[in-house]
Amino acid sequence: MIRRLIPAALLLCCANAALAAEPAVPRGQLSDAVQPASYDLFLTVDPAQERFSGVTTITVDIKTPQPFIWLHGLGLSVSEATITQGGKTIKARYTEAEPVTGVARLDLASMPAAGAATIRIAYTAPYREGAEGLYRTEVAGKWYGFTQMEPIDGRRMFPSFDEPRFKTPFTVSVSTPTGNKVVANAPLAKTTPQNHGMTLFSFAPTKPLPTYLVALAVGPLDIVEELFPSAVRKTAVPFRGVATEGQGSRLAYALQHTPKHVALLEDYFGIPTHTKSWTSSPRRKWAARWRTLVPSFTTTT
Repeated sequence: MIRRLIPAALLLCCANAALAAEPAVPRGQLSDAVQPASYDLFLTVDPAQERFSGVTTITVDIKTPQPFIWLHGLGLSVSEATITQGGKTIKARYTEAEPVTGVARLDLASMPAAGAATIRIAYTAPYREGAEGLYRTEVAGKWYGFTQMEPIDGRRMFPSFDEPRFKTPFTVSVSTPTGNKVVANAPLAKTTPQNHGMTLFSFAPTKPLPTYLVALAVGPLDIVEELFPSAVRKTAVPFRGVATEGQGSRLAYALQHTPKHVALLEDYFGIPTHTKSWTSSPRRKWAARWRTLVPSFTTTT
């Protein structure tokens, strides 16, 4: 009897050791062991297709070195993940450890050191059909891509530390079929023709933002631009209305009345507002202002 119990006991011990070695999935906030400092997002977005692809590069500060990093990602098919530090690149394995809420883990091939490092993750993902993450919609036979990141759907578009307490600059580049337009949180820096009928839209870095405020619109968009002054600012700033093709004229009322509401908020908070865009998506029952600076707000339509 004792001889038969010994192998069973050894198996139980091994199982307990394996369970102990598996890190517990965070059920609330991520730990402070690794914190983001900035993001570089490169996306290939063709809303006529069923999937998009991306390469996310995150500069992080490693406070507590450990052989894994918790972050967020939901429904992403990762082909490559690495972390670079001090000229050394460490391979990583990406796992969506909690596939309901989108908590992901990077298991590192070797232990990083404390200090600055760069995470790079290449992936593809499906467009969402509802207004969450990066979703697509067809209007009059033409396809569009829009984003809705609130409250925790940024992780559906790119791997990230998807919590509002982390506010960082985002540098966004979008490759899309030539003929499409792209609108993002920051001013467009340049466009570059690419092979295979694509155009690259490169945007300036944003002000520090939480992930849920990162925004994109891609497609044959109508973009209506105005300038409006304010007592808080010395110069007028651009104000844009963005809609699907042929619908730009329907933004006239919003373009006419929104500036005075923005001016009231600027006066109340004493903070000047930078470039603003207002977008209306056919898949959303409300429209959100795309902002580069708090205070931020939404209106119903």
